[in-house]
Amino acid sequence: MSSTSTDPFEPRQTGDKVRQELEKLVETVWSGSERALGALGLSGLTGHEIHPRLDITETETSIEIVADIPGIDPENVNISLAGNMLTLSGTHPLRAPSDHNVVHRQERPAGEFSRSVPLPCPVNADDVSATAKNGVLEITLNKPEAEKVHQIQIHVKSHETDPVGNTEPS
Repeated sequence: MSSTSTDPFEPRQTGDKVRQELEKLVETVWSGSERALGALGLSGLTGHEIHPRLDITETETSIEIVADIPGIDPENVNISLAGNMLTLSGTHPLRAPSDHNVVHRQERPAGEFSRSVPLPCPVNADDVSATAKNGVLEITLNKPEAEKVHQIQIHVKSHETDPVGNTEPS
């Protein structure tokens, strides 16, 4: 078989073609080009997604969540509660390069984000507080107050009447 064969199934050409395609794919992923990945049907593989890391702890009276939101203005963060599902969402702005700068690498995440987590127990949606400082968001969701146990007194009916109201003979 000659090395100038045009047979697409010839092993050397097939191997070279696969290698070239893999090299293009790796270069595309490493370049971080979301648009190029989208053209390949692989958007979302750049590793630039914003996914706030968080801790969830429970005390006797509350659920406490601590989330890392470095570089995100707390004014751009939304917290919502639907049933026992808490959602953090917001926007991390992209720092636009000036006309005179050439971006050689852009690794910091930017764009919109949303993360929903189930809570381990019911909480009082009207008793929630949140504070942010130094890129850390702290959310306290208070549990509903335990319902008081009410004693119910049992009234004993006299033996003079039966359940339908007839008097019994004495």
